[in-house]
Amino acid sequence: ITREEFVKMLTVAYKLDTENKTAKFADVNADDWFMPYVAAALENGIVKGISDDMFGTGRNITRQDLAVMAYNAAIKNEVKFNGEDEQKFSDDDKISDYAKTAVYALKSQDVINGIDGKNFAPRDTATRAEAAKILYALTTLSN
Repeated sequence: ITREEFVKMLTVAYKLDTENKTAKFADVNADDWFMPYVAAALENGIVKGISDDMFGTGRNITRQDLAVMAYNAAIKNEVKFNGEDEQKFSDDDKISDYAKTAVYALKSQDVINGIDGKNFAPRDTATRAEAAKILYALTTLSN
């Protein structure tokens, strides 16, 4: 799943307003199908780019970036987390610092559990099935 596809899933699931939105990324054009979703997610603090001026259009989303976006969307929608899970993944040292809070907060609510129960594989790309499972689990927590 690409970064922009997951952003669309999040904005639709959380019913973010996408009307008259503009994203200020060099790789997001006004006529791109995903532009209003990226813009709405950016405006709501759910996403950042891979740099100040690039969103990362066309790139498959990493598991850690998916976790960060999902966590940010959940927080924006007032989902309460139990804090971070005390049980660390075996590959914790490979999870980027910017993603650790999100990863372990989602783990504490059983939204994520890793690829084998021991490893998170933060830099692997996420599948549509993984994205759908995480989104379903989060929206269930929102209700």
